[in-house]
Amino acid sequence: MSKIVVFGARGNIGGHVVETLYRQNDVDLRLISSHEDGVADLAAQYPNAEVVQGNLDDAGSIRNAIKSAERIFVMYPDFEFDEEASTKAMIEAVREEGSVKQVVRLLGVVPIVSEDDIPLSFRQQPSMPCWVHWRGRQLWQDSGLPVTFVNPWSWYMQSLPWLVGQGIIEEAVLCLPHSHTLPYIDTRDVSEVIAKVLVQDPEIFAGQELGLTGHEDDCFDFSEIAGIMSQTLGRDIQYSGSLAKFETFLGDGADPLVKYVGWEKSVVGEYRIHTETVKELLGREPRRFKDWILENKGLLTP
Repeated sequence: MSKIVVFGARGNIGGHVVETLYRQNDVDLRLISSHEDGVADLAAQYPNAEVVQGNLDDAGSIRNAIKSAERIFVMYPDFEFDEEASTKAMIEAVREEGSVKQVVRLLGVVPIVSEDDIPLSFRQQPSMPCWVHWRGRQLWQDSGLPVTFVNPWSWYMQSLPWLVGQGIIEEAVLCLPHSHTLPYIDTRDVSEVIAKVLVQDPEIFAGQELGLTGHEDDCFDFSEIAGIMSQTLGRDIQYSGSLAKFETFLGDGADPLVKYVGWEKSVVGEYRIHTETVKELLGREPRRFKDWILENKGLLTP
């Protein structure tokens, strides 16, 4: 029975990875949370799993978390973490441990983006996602260790409530500058692909990068999302690209997001790429955007 370590086991993606894996009888789970209350919650929810407090910003904590592990899933929160330093510490820990047969690393690197597309100012920020994901992939590839990249070439549907929810609830306005077209994916589909990879023979996906998108028809610009929400929620939701309004809604977190979204628009523009990876691995179509809105109506309604 393989020991599978899941970092971020309470997170949006990691939490559903754990939920999916826990239903299977032939896995030995070690769940990692950075907070004491998270450890307590996970231990209560998953009594047959090992639960450990650990931090990805501490090399000793990483080494302790992966002891005797055969499989590891790791991802990082955007805009919050010195990902390069942590990745180097993880690589060293995996090399020292010697038991790891597979690392599954979540990325967010659009395939049409080259290294030269990423500005120097982003490279100097250790938490800017476009650069740290690119750099993280490079570090793992250069390590020669057994890694599989799961790379959603999409925005997450589950990001919308915290990103634009306040404006929708308070003023019936979806406010997000730099509108451009992107595919959208449900994080549960991402999690279930990760779980699928973690329980397969590690040789099957060794060295691969699995590009994920949602349904081929779920590609929208921001104004189109406002229209879909209007239809689905039964309220007139207007789109606004106002920077000032966005900063009012999001506060201090607005600046790095605006810089990132503006850069992304300049590089990818109208981006309607589609892959069949979710369908091929899960044996079903990806979850739909409108269905997600209906399921989460309470997060977008006054």
